[in-house]
Amino acid sequence: MYRLNGLLKNFIALLFGIIFAFFIVEGALRIYNPIELRVKGDKIVLPVNKKYVFKKKLSKIEHSKFDEIIVHTKNSLGFRGEEPPINFLNSLKIITVGGSTTECTFISDGKTWTDVLSKKLKGEFRYLWMNNAGFDGHSTFGHIVLMEDYIVKLKPDIVLFLVGANDQSIMDPNEQDLEILRSKYVFTSVKSFFKSMANHSEVFALGLNIYRYWKAVQIGVEHAEFDFNNYKRIDLNRYLNDDYLKTKKQSLEASKVYAEEFRKRLQKLIKISTNNHIEPVLITQPAFYGDFIDDVTKVDFQFTAISWELLEIFNDVTRQVGKENNILVIDLAKEMPKSSKYYYDWLHYTNEGAEKVAEIIYNILYSHLVDKFDEHLK
Repeated sequence: MYRLNGLLKNFIALLFGIIFAFFIVEGALRIYNPIELRVKGDKIVLPVNKKYVFKKKLSKIEHSKFDEIIVHTKNSLGFRGEEPPINFLNSLKIITVGGSTTECTFISDGKTWTDVLSKKLKGEFRYLWMNNAGFDGHSTFGHIVLMEDYIVKLKPDIVLFLVGANDQSIMDPNEQDLEILRSKYVFTSVKSFFKSMANHSEVFALGLNIYRYWKAVQIGVEHAEFDFNNYKRIDLNRYLNDDYLKTKKQSLEASKVYAEEFRKRLQKLIKISTNNHIEPVLITQPAFYGDFIDDVTKVDFQFTAISWELLEIFNDVTRQVGKENNILVIDLAKEMPKSSKYYYDWLHYTNEGAEKVAEIIYNILYSHLVDKFDEHLK
């Protein structure tokens, strides 16, 4: 009995120690948090009037595709691009929404595909205002929150959604689903609890963001410059044997389940847009995956073919949803050339890649804008 009382006292002391440490860390993070959090729980925190300068090389590759100095600026709205002009209400207003392949974190101001596209369109349209509301790591879950909490208030004419890459392997239920599932699955209640706590606690918010970063690493959407020449030495037999292909085929089947949830979120984005008199345009996600030989390195990337099939499941959903809702789909996934001069990793664009993306989107979007908004033409 004496030993049991001792263990109980130790447990209570440990519990109080943990609680005390939690409040100390919480207080310290509220005073100064060295890690900028763009998402707290299920709320988005926009980085207003921020300027990021990357002066050092971001990779050890001798001929890096990054600029020596990268300047990345957020305006008073928390987006990349010009401030709203004086004649904002009379302008043709376009906002781009997506993850890191829209934000283009490591491309300097003026060189992102949104910037290049804006310059092209300004040559044809009067009073055009365009902003980049892409945020690194965001999936359609984040796009929905961003639309509801921020973008609908700006009343843009068009929102371009570049979607798909960050929605692979995620299937968190929405709040309505949680009410149904809570009684059946404990893990949904735990997830809901952590998200709710992260809305109010810096410690929980930091922990949740670390977890989300880990998930991004798992599905290969984190940033890292590759030397694609290194893949000349790859053993294709390692990726083309029966066991590997069997595992990947199982992944394809699992992705179809995630893709159906992705479909529902796309439908919700369209509904939010149309209910607020915003025209949605969907853009499929390109990538440096597939069964092809790179024109620069001459490397055979056949071993990435299944990764491309996985992403194409989500691109197919985007195409289908656009067709079903009679809205424009820009099939960037099919139009974007698979060349290493356009990518610094599997998904993210070089400066030249951003220009190519803007060119492809412009060639399709321009005629659509002429039909819909001819009153803004010069």
